[in-house]
Amino acid sequence: MIRIFVLVFAIGIALPGFTQSSIGDEIEAIETMHKKELEMYRLVNESNQLLETDRVTALAKLEKALKISFDIQNKRGEAFTYQSLATLHMKASNYDEAITYYEKALKLFKRIDDNAAYYKTIRFLAQAYEYDGQNAMAERFYQQLLNLAIAKKSLADELYARESIARTQFNQAKFSEANDTYKKLLVSYRANKDSSSVNKTYENIGKCYAGLKDTTNAVRYFKLAGKTNMYQSVDQRNYLQNVGRSYNSAGNYRKSVEYEKKAKKINTANKDYGQVWDNNLNIANDYLLLNEADQAIPVLQENINLSNEMGELKSTGETYKTLSDAYAQLGNFQDAKTSFDAYKEAQEKILDEREKQINAKSQENASVSDKEKQIELLIKDRELDEKRIELLEQEQNQKNTNLRQQRLMTYGLATLALLLMVGVIFFYRSSRQKQLANKLLSIRSLRSQMNPHFIFNSLNSVNSFISQSDERSANKYLTEFARLMRTVLEHSKKDFVLLADELEVLDRYLKLEYIRFKDQFEYDFEVDENLETNRLLIPPMLVQPYIENAIWHGLRYKQGIGNLGVSFHHTTRGLRIVITDDGIGREKSKAIKTKNQKKDKSTGISNTASRLQLLNEVHGITITNRISDLNDDGSGTRVELTIPFIDVEDKKYAESNGA
Repeated sequence: MIRIFVLVFAIGIALPGFTQSSIGDEIEAIETMHKKELEMYRLVNESNQLLETDRVTALAKLEKALKISFDIQNKRGEAFTYQSLATLHMKASNYDEAITYYEKALKLFKRIDDNAAYYKTIRFLAQAYEYDGQNAMAERFYQQLLNLAIAKKSLADELYARESIARTQFNQAKFSEANDTYKKLLVSYRANKDSSSVNKTYENIGKCYAGLKDTTNAVRYFKLAGKTNMYQSVDQRNYLQNVGRSYNSAGNYRKSVEYEKKAKKINTANKDYGQVWDNNLNIANDYLLLNEADQAIPVLQENINLSNEMGELKSTGETYKTLSDAYAQLGNFQDAKTSFDAYKEAQEKILDEREKQINAKSQENASVSDKEKQIELLIKDRELDEKRIELLEQEQNQKNTNLRQQRLMTYGLATLALLLMVGVIFFYRSSRQKQLANKLLSIRSLRSQMNPHFIFNSLNSVNSFISQSDERSANKYLTEFARLMRTVLEHSKKDFVLLADELEVLDRYLKLEYIRFKDQFEYDFEVDENLETNRLLIPPMLVQPYIENAIWHGLRYKQGIGNLGVSFHHTTRGLRIVITDDGIGREKSKAIKTKNQKKDKSTGISNTASRLQLLNEVHGITITNRISDLNDDGSGTRVELTIPFIDVEDKKYAESNGA
């Protein structure tokens, strides 16, 4: 209230011409604004208490808070609302949605220079990417958090960021980099005399060496982890198990059994029967690898008893499966079949339980989906309003600048508009039909084009093999190239093809490029097992230009062997396709182009962009693409495509394929 009175006093001095009524209106407006702001933050705080217990009520409160933030144009409140929405989705394991809202919040916090909130949101966003399995993106944001923590001189956050970076590097199988990061952490933990963290870091370094197949160093660090506190049986147990499993990775199954048995004694003494079960299963598998199935069977029988006592269907099923393998190794096929039948029975029960959980989850999601849709529509309306306001401001500025000219042109434009209106009335229907026909023709035209660089360079590769008298390689390459071209020509007749067929084309294309540039890059081609590739449709040759661009303009000029990643994921928004390369980046690629290359403009990416726009317009779908630098220094490129799920039985798209 003091703030209000001071403001009133200032207004009274600065504007003596104001009437008592206008000052009262100003005070009322300020008080109303203040009340709405308090109400907005109250709703956000209350929703934060309900994120886990009552998602429906939490969403309703956040929707109200978002409306208020839009009404009073409070960007900070809007950002905190997005942050709470992201946290709600995080707790529901909807990581893709959480990432979207955290990115909205991050953008607003940066815009209003709220450094404290920006700092926290960077951490949340990194966690969301990590939980979503996008470890490369998570590592990137954890690195940003590390830089901010160093600038802020927050040792706790610096150690957290370094440990998170090491973890995401390990999850990407970047064992050497993770090892280096953990060793730097070890120095800090030793300096702080944090024995617990030192012990855990020794163990993590051992796991990195195990990933690098360096059993000697793995065992050495596992021993260090065990020796930091020999009086704690859990630490000693971890040491024994890690050493045993390192021997298992190295193929020394006899040593693996020895250490697993030692760890089992500690777990049995501690009555940690879940760990005992793990020990038994590892021991049994080692015996099977040693062709000593008779030794494995008693251990597995013990596991069956443990699983029944714990009521663990999954562990019971796994034990029966291994037991079936043991009996089969001994030639006792009757007992092997009996054990396998028991395994199938357990699996059926597990599937029943999982179905119940899925049904329960579906019911919960159904109760909140309407609120989520309302919030999404609210945000979209707000974004449209902001665009409209921006356009109106631009239009007003233009009007003020050209007011006299517009007055002179008014009658002429009115006459022209009248003539155009008459023309539109006569030709409206035919124009729409022609536009649609032209768009369909454009799609077919763009679809039928094969990137000239690919054809030209492929034939050059054949010519190179022939000139080197490598007829066998030339024949092999030409055969594969002909098969690919035949498939591409068949697909060019259709707007959509099966995802499985397009995956086959991309796999064959990548193999051809790898033959050509095998000394310049390695590639990883990943397809989510949850995708129904034989049911989903995708526009043909949509992904290939981005892969070719990554190889020819990113990886080809890199010093050393580069890495190309192509992945297909099932998300709540549809099919997400990610193409990443650690090449020289887009800016450097443009800089080193020759004059001939600049004259010979590549049409692959521009054709793809045109196709995306036409496909969205003609078929009423939303295919999006986003191209960004992979790293902060501009190196590497990341392309992300999102395509809605289109089922093969959808008549609309079947007709577009001429079915």
